[in-house]
Amino acid sequence: GTFEDDRRFALLFDSSSDDNVGGDEKDAFDEANPAWLHKANFLCAFTAPELLATLLTEYLIESSSSGVRRLLRVRNRSNACSSALLLE
Repeated sequence: GTFEDDRRFALLFDSSSDDNVGGDEKDAFDEANPAWLHKANFLCAFTAPELLATLLTEYLIESSSSGVRRLLRVRNRSNACSSALLLE
């Protein structure tokens, strides 16, 4: 089973980074010409479980008169209460 919006967000590895997490070369994502990428290009339990375990995520769906807003927040788990957002 799945839950609503389970494929809406993905954390893409930076293909230009020297920090080669997972050991495989990563493909670049072209926002102007998006295409399918293998799951090895994204942060998940399959590619980097230790790194994923350091993150705390929060998914919010906010409704207002102007519509629905979907928001993913990512923080460092070790100091989640005081840490700045890594991604929003």
